[in-house]
Amino acid sequence: MRRELIGFALAIVACSHGTQEVSFVDVKQADLVIGVEVVGELAAVDSLDVKPPALYETWDFKIAELATEGAEVKEGDPIVAFDPSEQARNLETLENEAEAAKKKLDKKRDDAALARRDE
Repeated sequence: MRRELIGFALAIVACSHGTQEVSFVDVKQADLVIGVEVVGELAAVDSLDVKPPALYETWDFKIAELATEGAEVKEGDPIVAFDPSEQARNLETLENEAEAAKKKLDKKRDDAALARRDE
């Protein structure tokens, strides 16, 4: 109780100095920005490994598009897109080889059928 009386007396004395000029300050509401230096490592709360597709004898993937760093993505949202031009060239080459092999096989069949007729 004695502390309370001393605190009350000090408050009265402080308020009784009415001779000081009152100054006003503009007050505005804003975010409180406090910087704190932190050292250490961050660990993700939830993460998922993102890997390129497993393609036979293909190790060199070129990234064509990448999600913005720090963006929040949902399941099914594209994260990374690879340039398919190399795979498209390989597919075209294989299709041409398959077509050439088919023509070669057809020619051998025709030659075999002609040889049977000649016999």
